[in-house]
Amino acid sequence: MLLTTTELNGRYLAGIVNTYWMVTMGDDIQASLISADESVDPVLLLPDHLCYGAAKSSWVADRRAWPQFSAGRMPGPIKTIADVVLR
Repeated sequence: MLLTTTELNGRYLAGIVNTYWMVTMGDDIQASLISADESVDPVLLLPDHLCYGAAKSSWVADRRAWPQFSAGRMPGPIKTIADVVLR
């Protein structure tokens, strides 16, 4: 499994194209999980407000999101990523 978390890797490997990386201080995670095993579908891992843009630019169909402003009431990025990795 390959977990990408940088803009260049996200663009190249998963097709994530958005301007969010340019206007933030990197405080939100945008990631993709890609397996060498073709029977395992790749997954985009994003804050909920980025899913629409990801759907328009990325070839990855499986998108898992977390609410950006849940103040700890909902699962955040770490739990979401861990759930996908440990499935």
